Amino acid sequence: MKPMIPMLLALLVATPCASGDDAKAKSAPEGFQLTDPPRVFSSIDEMKRWGYSSAFGGGGVSEAYNLGRHTVYVVHRMHTSGVLTAEVSIYTVNDDGKGVSLALFQPARCMGVSSKVVDDTIVCESRDPETGKTSTILTVTRHLFDFKPFPPR
Repeated sequence: MKPMIPMLLALLVATPCASGDDAKAKSAPEGFQLTDPPRVFSSIDEMKRWGYSSAFGGGGVSEAYNLGRHTVYVVHRMHTSGVLTAEVSIYTVNDDGKGVSLALFQPARCMGVSSKVVDDTIVCESRDPETGKTSTILTVTRHLFDFKPFPPR
């Protein structure tokens, strides 16, 4: 079942844009390039500095979420390139307590994203600016961190 997870994530992110007219989309500012986030930070403070200052539309870092035995942070970055975009990066504190490692990176086009913790799950939501309705676009349970699909900790 693991191989289906990336396909489902791609489907969840692509669905809101599938019916849009990309011909009307504006291109990114000259010199702007969407890049993957750093995989490892040597400290939580370093990750927070990057999270708050690394996006044209602003960034933010959640409080420390405790999911089972794991401490995680969710970083939201927004880009204002003419098309609403968002990046969600989830970092987990390394086992040695020094620094954090990237556990999940999920960019999203045509939406802004916010997150919260419900029980042992991170819930990412998007709010439609026209209708005001909120949709759940991604959920991540504490079990993701048990598999450690990210750099050795």
